[in-house]
Amino acid sequence: MCFLSQQAAEKALKALSMVKYGKYDEIHSVSELLGRINASENLIEMGEV
Repeated sequence: MCFLSQQAAEKALKALSMVKYGKYDEIHSVSELLGRINASENLIEMGEV
């Protein structure tokens, strides 16, 4: 179940990156994806779990 949740978060962040920048990076770290869309530091820290 945790894997599926991580995958869903990753896909959502990549979709947001596509909307915002027209591209996304081939990375799988939720916290790194959050950083690349300039999310708040609180969200980035939560993505590191």
